[in-house]
Amino acid sequence: LRHILKRKYSFTIKKINNLVELAQIYKLYIQNLKSKKNLVFPFSFFKEIYHSDKAEFLLAKENGVILGFSLFLNYSKHSHYYLSAVKFKSRNKNIAHYLLWKKLQDNYSNGIKKMQLGGTSKESPLSVFKRGWGAKAMPIYLITEVKKANQKIKKSKARSLYGKLPLFILPFVSKILWKKVL
Repeated sequence: LRHILKRKYSFTIKKINNLVELAQIYKLYIQNLKSKKNLVFPFSFFKEIYHSDKAEFLLAKENGVILGFSLFLNYSKHSHYYLSAVKFKSRNKNIAHYLLWKKLQDNYSNGIKKMQLGGTSKESPLSVFKRGWGAKAMPIYLITEVKKANQKIKKSKARSLYGKLPLFILPFVSKILWKKVL
């Protein structure tokens, strides 16, 4: 990824400052998960994490507009790359790369030398992104029947319908579906 990180970028990277920015990144988060037809966390979850001393939201902003964000959970000896979203039109700017690189640099400066990049399936584009950072893959055990059920869900008509819902309704529908799943 060195060739990407050597390029100059036009946006600024900073920590989140207020609840207005939090609401803006929440909307970006919902848009991102809608495109993937995934359930979303409620805004109350984002607010609670925002007020936690363990959470750090990094933003990429250009001309006052948030182009992307990453959420990191910080612990004494490591940090965890938890959530990320980027505006679709800004994907070619490699915002997620720069946000993660900034956090890695900050961690190193603060003596933190381990970072957990989260879980994903082997075939996903996210796994390619993580491998690009030199991530060491660790097995996550999954019962075969559960994996087959998840594959059926990903291709279901209900999931297609969920992806067509308006943004404002996704948190409410997700809350109902989370209760049924968990």
